[in-house]
Amino acid sequence: MFLRITAIILLLFSALLLPWWLGLIFAIGLTFFFKSFLEIIPIYFFSDLIFGTPQARFLGFAFIGTIAAFLIYILMNSFKKYLRQ
Repeated sequence: MFLRITAIILLLFSALLLPWWLGLIFAIGLTFFFKSFLEIIPIYFFSDLIFGTPQARFLGFAFIGTIAAFLIYILMNSFKKYLRQ
């Protein structure tokens, strides 16, 4: 439990303070390490609320990090199920 809480705090700081690609790499690693790491979705939603700006290339949508976190969660869980068979 202590390890998971520490990982959540580190992911929150990485999502808010580090470049976006380092935070996503860290999120991928944590999603692979823990059985079900749903915490990445609210953390990146919070990050998008603070830093997200609508961009024309995404049709004015500002929550790109949240969508990326959701896709990472789904893809990594499918990949883990594939590896553990």
